[in-house]
Amino acid sequence: MRPATILFDGDSPLHIASADGNLDIVKELLKVGCHLCFVKGKDGRIPLHHAVCKGRKQVIRELISYSLESIEETTARGENCFHLAITNNQFEAFKELLDFVVRHEKGEILKKKDRRRNNLFHFAAYGKQYEVFDLLLDENFHYKGILDEINSLNKSGLTPLDVLLSNGASVDRQLEEMVRASGGKRFKEIQATLSQQNSTVPSHNSSQEQQHISRDRPQSTSGKLLEYFKFKNFNESPSKVRATLLLLAVLIATTTYQAALSPPGGVWQDDSWPQLADPIHTHLPYDHSAGKAVMGTNNPGLLRYLCFSIR
Repeated sequence: MRPATILFDGDSPLHIASADGNLDIVKELLKVGCHLCFVKGKDGRIPLHHAVCKGRKQVIRELISYSLESIEETTARGENCFHLAITNNQFEAFKELLDFVVRHEKGEILKKKDRRRNNLFHFAAYGKQYEVFDLLLDENFHYKGILDEINSLNKSGLTPLDVLLSNGASVDRQLEEMVRASGGKRFKEIQATLSQQNSTVPSHNSSQEQQHISRDRPQSTSGKLLEYFKFKNFNESPSKVRATLLLLAVLIATTTYQAALSPPGGVWQDDSWPQLADPIHTHLPYDHSAGKAVMGTNNPGLLRYLCFSIR
């Protein structure tokens, strides 16, 4: 392994130099090769991520000039450079990155989401980043496709406006008005609009919006359970699935047999017909025969004991 790629406490020399903003060392290390831009350290971060978190604008320019593709790399949490810039309050670094992607027509990266399905607007809402909203929602902003994500739902079922209005007691009304002016809505408002549209004649656009909401809406508990047990051909072999199903079948058969062999309350050990017995024995229980379920005899009307009362 080359010295330039050796990791120190999880980070390579280029990671450390990028975080420190040491441009001269960054330039020297990059002479080894642009592959260093893609070396992942702690939490799956590359050197560019460190530079962005620290707001090292000159280093950001240098790293991207060597490899523009590195701007699309994500961390272990699915965060890209833009997410990290917002999270770490590095608005100047955010603008630097934005200039590159717009200039090289890579604006689609602005619509990317992390593993929690948070987009740029969600991140900006969590941090109440007025400058980010102001820049992205500006009518003169060159990449208009970003507005398609203004009402996107994250895994918690929240739109960016939901996040903004639920993030602490104080709400920036000016920021809220800015988001609403660009079409931002709360999830319950979107639901109400769709319900109203569906009560008349559903349009093609409302159908598309409904599909978008349905796709992003968090799964129910039963849905998550079904998804968990669904066969996944990319990481499960058919032989393992067969073995699991066989084990479940054996457990079900064993449990069923055991319930029949030992029903609730046990079984009678003798035969008894009190109505034919001597009057002094009329206190004896109901008619029963050896092997018949006790609970099935005493509670013949209960459905849960019906299957045991005919033994």
